[in-house]
Amino acid sequence: MKMKKFRRILSMLLCAAMLFSVVMLSACDKNTDDGDQNDSTDGGTTVQAVRLRNTLAEGELIAARDVELVDENDSNLPEGYITKRSDVIGKRMLKGAEKGTFLSASMIEGGVNEDKENNEIDYEALRNELKAELLAELEHEIATGGIDASSLGYVLITDYAMPNTGEDVSDAIQKAIDENPHRTIYFPDGEYILGKPIATSGHPDRAVSLNLSNFAVLKASDNWRDQEAMVRLGGAEAANNIHLAGSNYYFSGGVVDGNGRAKGIAIESGRETLITRTSIKNTQVGIHIKRGANSGSSDADIVTVNIVGNAKPDSIGVLLEGSDNTLTNMRIAAVQTGVLINSGTNSLSNIHPLFIYAPELHDRNPDMYGEVDLIDYSKSVGFDDVSNGTNWYDFCYSDQMATGFRFRSGSAVFQNCFVMWYNTNGSHEIGFDCTGRFNSSILNCQVWLKSGVETCIFLRVAEKGFGVVENPIFNDNLNTDKSYLDYLDGKLVQ
Repeated sequence: MKMKKFRRILSMLLCAAMLFSVVMLSACDKNTDDGDQNDSTDGGTTVQAVRLRNTLAEGELIAARDVELVDENDSNLPEGYITKRSDVIGKRMLKGAEKGTFLSASMIEGGVNEDKENNEIDYEALRNELKAELLAELEHEIATGGIDASSLGYVLITDYAMPNTGEDVSDAIQKAIDENPHRTIYFPDGEYILGKPIATSGHPDRAVSLNLSNFAVLKASDNWRDQEAMVRLGGAEAANNIHLAGSNYYFSGGVVDGNGRAKGIAIESGRETLITRTSIKNTQVGIHIKRGANSGSSDADIVTVNIVGNAKPDSIGVLLEGSDNTLTNMRIAAVQTGVLINSGTNSLSNIHPLFIYAPELHDRNPDMYGEVDLIDYSKSVGFDDVSNGTNWYDFCYSDQMATGFRFRSGSAVFQNCFVMWYNTNGSHEIGFDCTGRFNSSILNCQVWLKSGVETCIFLRVAEKGFGVVENPIFNDNLNTDKSYLDYLDGKLVQ
């Protein structure tokens, strides 16, 4: 019994000696290296984590000066990152340690590995355990850019799937969506490969919002074969309820890369769905808004989204099938049709489809576009409204599409819109093409006709109606169709 008591006292004395040595070494290092203390924080928490990881891997002492966080409340690290559980080792034997003096001591998740019979601490096992734990935390911080999901109130996707692995993570992302209803899921920068679509619920109680960092990329895998979009908002469950919190779920930020073969984002059900600040690349269809749950009404908002298609035949920037949507501040390129509209009561403002010739894409990136069938330029349309309904267009700009605006017999309203061509590769230039009875309004719109093309038309009408053309702006000397004169109100501006 006396021997056990003696050994226990000796163990405590040894531990205290170790602590004293660490504190003294840390203080010494801090006094002698004041000149380079700022090096640890200039690059932010992620750079710091990389340096700490490398230091630990080399077996060097990690002391307070390596962290240099005088007040961790002012840092980007989670609360308690440095000091949590600092009094655990050896039955609170390190309770008096300075905050952050010995980093590994502060990272303990609980308890120590003890020799139960002799009541002695296995310090070698403890050191290895702490090292592995600290490395894991540092690797996680590096991968997430130091994002603290808990302080943001977000679910961090890297708790389910890590970026830049080259592996299909669609199942892991779907699991994160299914296990976190009514939450926002955050994607740090990096590339996440999708081998199949991911789908969210349209029901407010089970909906999630997907928030991507600016350089987070959802990319279709090389063997993508699915006909559905990569991201199906409301695709897991339809709902028609705007009274519960959660109906206004969103997709925000980042990049959706179709890899030349997939469709981008679909809004499949629900109401008040938002897509914003997103870049959609290399897709056959950039955004597809399907018929909504409210008798076909989608009530979706698309704001500040850029789309670059895959330059293949029948490629579309935005496909509208649901009604009551707003599209604002968008640029669309490398598609055959900028916006294809099959529904009424939609508002489009500051939308800019641009035709890019496939040969130019071949020259720029032959690996990606080497086998792309060239789009038939004569079929290109900036805005193709086949709805027979009423849609509103304000400052929409068709750039180098063979036909700027094509529409049927509905009473569409075009205000302050613009159509132009910068070269004459096509056989025709048509600003506004009404394929049915003309009952629409064209107000203060400009068509910049270019000489050298066989057919140059401001307005072509299939059947006479009761529409109006007010104060059009174009060069009538190049105009080969005088249909507009039957509807002219005000004067022609040339």
